[in-house]
Amino acid sequence: MIRNRKLIILMVLVILALGIYLIPANLGKSDYCNKLSEATSKKQCWEQVLENVLNAKGVDAAFDLVNYLYKNEPLFAADCHSYIHLVGEKGYQLFSQKKQIKLSSKAATCGYGFYHGFMETLLIAGKDIKEAGQFCDWAQNQVGGTNDVKGACFHGIGHGLSDNHDKKYWLNEAELVENPLVICEIVGEDDYMINRCASGVFNVMAINYLAGFLPLNKEDPLGFCKKQTKPYFKKACFEEMNTMLISISRNDIVAAAKYLDDLEDQYAASAMRSLASVVGMSFRDTDYSSQIQNCRRLPSRLRILCIRGFAGGLIEGETSNTQGAKALLFCSSANLQDEEKNNCYQETLRLLSIYLPAKRYQNVCNRLDEKYQNYCDYEKTL
Repeated sequence: MIRNRKLIILMVLVILALGIYLIPANLGKSDYCNKLSEATSKKQCWEQVLENVLNAKGVDAAFDLVNYLYKNEPLFAADCHSYIHLVGEKGYQLFSQKKQIKLSSKAATCGYGFYHGFMETLLIAGKDIKEAGQFCDWAQNQVGGTNDVKGACFHGIGHGLSDNHDKKYWLNEAELVENPLVICEIVGEDDYMINRCASGVFNVMAINYLAGFLPLNKEDPLGFCKKQTKPYFKKACFEEMNTMLISISRNDIVAAAKYLDDLEDQYAASAMRSLASVVGMSFRDTDYSSQIQNCRRLPSRLRILCIRGFAGGLIEGETSNTQGAKALLFCSSANLQDEEKNNCYQETLRLLSIYLPAKRYQNVCNRLDEKYQNYCDYEKTL
């Protein structure tokens, strides 16, 4: 046992020491980290290899590696959003050095984590908020199409504004978010972009709840959100408490949804979709019957929203290479009733029109049963 442990440590050290020389010509055959038996060693190895690819071949090649590892390594897939954050951090470093970076629809991989990491790094570096907004415009133009690149980028701005906050304020929710929310209103040109920026702010607040930095009232965990008076802040706050509610409910979506009982319909709807989405993002099974039953156990006003949110989470949790595959499989489930199935396809196709390049999206639509193809023109809404 001791000998095996020493061998594992030696392998990690060799990988770290040799750096880019261990990067294979074909990233699809990168299997050196999966030979390590300990989860921590694997994660350290993947981080280092990803760093090496970024340095040697750039952002686009890093996305290719992430896509491969997501497909072949369940442990990597479970934390894909965090790894994509690293790509964003390095992307900013390259961008700030005036080095060219290539952005495409691949940047939507694993919940747009690239933009979150990029904007956090930019703002922590003390750059002007206008520069952050200008990058979001540039990124949207680079990727083109209907991708919600700018919205994801503004979510990253909110992250950066809050993560850069002085920790002495972390015991008070209002002081943590007050200044970042003011800046969101300044930098966001419309309600949608203000909402997306605020979603990053409140996401940091939820993370701080879970980390124990902020005291949480478990009797009324949405109490601070209920005090928000502006709709774009209130909506963002309820939505971004998804991970916190799921956590304190021990991954029981039915128990988590009870906290939505006293919310107005519009806010309960968006919060429910968000709750189901976070479950979908981490769902690794191919049997969806248990999740369908969970949605049916909810109050009537939330059941269909649960189906729609879960489909959205399946999409958001995937990489750009596979995006939509899990959600379409879910929508085709024989366990879904007609209303559930129709809503599932409607939401899936709406989101895929945002995530996928136009040609690939059209190919998806062409392969569908004719009765679902009319959902392919569903308009994007806030």
